[in-house]
Amino acid sequence: MKLDRQILKLAHHEAHHHLMSDLNYTMELHRFMKDVIDLDTYLSSDFGFKKFLNDYGVGRTLKAGDDPKLKILSLIKDFQFGKSHVQEIAILATKIQQQGLSSQSGKGGPGLPQSFCSKFLYVLKPDQLIPYDSYVLKSLQLTYGLPLKTLDEYYEKADHFRLRYFSEKSDEVIKIREKK
Repeated sequence: MKLDRQILKLAHHEAHHHLMSDLNYTMELHRFMKDVIDLDTYLSSDFGFKKFLNDYGVGRTLKAGDDPKLKILSLIKDFQFGKSHVQEIAILATKIQQQGLSSQSGKGGPGLPQSFCSKFLYVLKPDQLIPYDSYVLKSLQLTYGLPLKTLDEYYEKADHFRLRYFSEKSDEVIKIREKK
């Protein structure tokens, strides 16, 4: 499959357009995780938690108010990272859900905030994972012609797509790098 030049140009523009703010979110999160700034500062800073929730469109998945957000940040601060990314997302989302810190799902109980957790972990480790996203999920399902029901399936197919179309040695990636 040959990639459309216009789509690649748009993707390249979007990467440059959002890259700086993503890096600012990452820097601010790392300052919080390393105790350079405190919980309250990180919650409300220019590239802090509240702004992250808004800009990444995941604030609706969490319980409203500052108190639940502070509890989530405390939970994250104590979280034991190091497992696979899929496990980290699943475990963190489950802990948030079990503590009633996510918003109500259509089924009546607290929802499972996988999208939030994946985007948060993406900001924490931008070089290591891609976010779980409903648009990507739908695109992967269309590309592969099958429903993806688990995080494992999502990340397996996303990685397959990346390696197939955007490997480090692919013509498209080489062309993008040459345009720097």
